[in-house]
Amino acid sequence: MEENKYFVTYNLTSHPDGIAREQVPEGDGAATAVAILSMIYPPDGSFSLLVASLDGRTGETVSDKELWKVWTLMAKELSNSATLSPNKKELCALTFDIMRQGILSAMGESKAAHEHT
Repeated sequence: MEENKYFVTYNLTSHPDGIAREQVPEGDGAATAVAILSMIYPPDGSFSLLVASLDGRTGETVSDKELWKVWTLMAKELSNSATLSPNKKELCALTFDIMRQGILSAMGESKAAHEHT
């Protein structure tokens, strides 16, 4: 069996007290939290995906609620893709719109519940 080779490596550094922009090493990115989609394409043609994340504020993984927000915004971003097919772009746009409507509905229900208490 052919050995799987990796073509990208990554390393995240956590700064529990935070660092200033000017302290970020040249060439590095910086964020409050990060989520990585680590994709592996084994020689057998299969596909493997790991979602790794870190919320620098807490030292914990990024919550599912936050990942859901990121996923929603990814759908919006992909709806404007220059390389996806029209059908895939439309599906992304519809996905974003359904999610947006759900969020707005939930916000309205929450607001209405608070007004009645």
